[in-house]
Amino acid sequence: MDKKYLGAIFLVLFVIAESLDIILLKYVFLQGAQPYQFVYQSLFLAGIFVTIYLFFSRKKDLKFSRRDIPAIVTIGILANGLGDLFWLIGLKLSTASTFGFLNKLSVVFVMVFALIILGEKFSKKKGFFLLLILFGGYLISTNGETFRIQLSDIFIIAGVASFALSHVISKKINTRNSPQYIAISRFFCGSLVLFFASFLLFENVFVFNYWPYVIIDGILMFSFVLFFYKSMELKSASFVASFSSIVPVLVATIAFFIFGEVMTYIQIIGGVIILISVSLLPWINI
Repeated sequence: MDKKYLGAIFLVLFVIAESLDIILLKYVFLQGAQPYQFVYQSLFLAGIFVTIYLFFSRKKDLKFSRRDIPAIVTIGILANGLGDLFWLIGLKLSTASTFGFLNKLSVVFVMVFALIILGEKFSKKKGFFLLLILFGGYLISTNGETFRIQLSDIFIIAGVASFALSHVISKKINTRNSPQYIAISRFFCGSLVLFFASFLLFENVFVFNYWPYVIIDGILMFSFVLFFYKSMELKSASFVASFSSIVPVLVATIAFFIFGEVMTYIQIIGGVIILISVSLLPWINI
């Protein structure tokens, strides 16, 4: 299959898995699950899944560079360590819809970090579509009203910046390392950070009250991280970040049916703007 279409397939699968993961997290938190305890367990389980996947992978297809070990560990700490730490606080205090759309500020951070670290060009077309995506996110997050930043927004944005930096670093070393190794670092380094967070907050990570959901979440985390890095091998960091702007639209739609989070016509317009912008991205070659 053409790599162009294969990359698109990986991106679609990534978007679906991440959207379902956000909805599942919001659901279990509403049921009373302890955030760090639950996500620690999910990350650790996802790490086991990717280790098994790595074991059965064809060794001749795997790539690993010892000189990139510090970068791989840093990716794990930034993404599922600090990133999840900030995200969980924000998601607990916010709605799934708002969380999903603020999440798409990652497009801004990724493009800036990609410009600085990877030297990716920032064209006028890229800037125009970036503004469209941000405007659509603004309409959905604020309903077209004056933006008033909340404490939950600060934590979500901090998590977004942490994830964006990890994504750009991973793009830099992707050609020398298979996504399985980066995923292992994300899951195990991330779970280690959340383990200490749970300890400091007196959350017992060894209590498995929500184990069926932990298994589902572990599968979803394993899936969207693996699909994400597969797509990063074939697409630019900016394209992946921009395409993932579909996530909040999908999350808002699902949240409407499950949580009763109603979208106004202004928010719907914002979602349409994002969908149109993302659908045009392949034509501007970002």
